[in-house]
Amino acid sequence: MRCGHLDPAPEGINHFNLLKSKIENHESLSLNNLETKFTYRIKKEQLSKLKFIELGVWTEATMIKFYKPNIGDYYVSHSIELFKEHGEYIEVPVDRLSNIMKKQGHTSIDLLKLEIEGAEYKVIETIVEDKLDIKIILVEYDEVYHCKGLDYLKRIKKSSELLLDNGYKIAHSTDMLKDSL
Repeated sequence: MRCGHLDPAPEGINHFNLLKSKIENHESLSLNNLETKFTYRIKKEQLSKLKFIELGVWTEATMIKFYKPNIGDYYVSHSIELFKEHGEYIEVPVDRLSNIMKKQGHTSIDLLKLEIEGAEYKVIETIVEDKLDIKIILVEYDEVYHCKGLDYLKRIKKSSELLLDNGYKIAHSTDMLKDSL
């Protein structure tokens, strides 16, 4: 079993390194938020099977601006597409998923989770263009949570239809989007 995680942002890199350090020292790592307490339950052997790559997924290999969120201290995820009005950014390396797969020696992906803060539309287009062999794609459309107007519903519908037209099936959608898809 090979698993990978891609994240070029300092928060993701720091979090993974903290997890790795805690697990190697036989310590637990808990995340606290307003409603729940989550504790990682992962063994050192399991963690050793996970490959962490400090790289983002985009349409091409380049350095790109990741804009800092202006939502408060609790939300740390930078974005290529969202939060541009804030103006503060970091530059990080990104690459097309097909290139990343080739470099890692992968011809297919069983499960791909896209939680990429607004970049999911363009990345899904590249997946279809490149005819990548991906069995299951989990997509979080971040505009649902950071929308400015209702045009995001059209973008989500268009992206979902692209996946449907290329052989994917929708297994679940949030209640707020079911009627629009």
